[in-house]
Amino acid sequence: MRSRPERLVELGERCLTSETLRSSLVVTQPPACGTVMVQVREPVRRERFYLGEILVTRCEVRLDAERGWAMIDGDEPRAALAAALCDAVSRTTAEEYEPLRLAIDELCRETREHLAAQEQRRWDQIADTRVKFEEFE
Repeated sequence: MRSRPERLVELGERCLTSETLRSSLVVTQPPACGTVMVQVREPVRRERFYLGEILVTRCEVRLDAERGWAMIDGDEPRAALAAALCDAVSRTTAEEYEPLRLAIDELCRETREHLAAQEQRRWDQIADTRVKFEEFE
């Protein structure tokens, strides 16, 4: 769900090229925007508090007996529908969906790498500001 919206939509459209999938798909909750309270933990006293609200788009589908659900940051109805569809496909065991499951796994891998690289860039930006206490000895 943290994948880039355009990649999710691309994969969702690929899933919909399957006639079998399209005929079995039921959108049980169409994409809808709403807000979600963000709860965080204060690092010193370890107490939880609400930081604020964020805009999300939520969607739910059913593919045969499998349910798929997604919640995406922002107003992204197409990406939320695609993510819910990918969630449902990833839960199936039907042989015909194997290429789609592999594509979903690939998108998950790509997303993990993208997020790790993003996090590393953030750390690289602040590395020079870290205090090196051993230099004070």
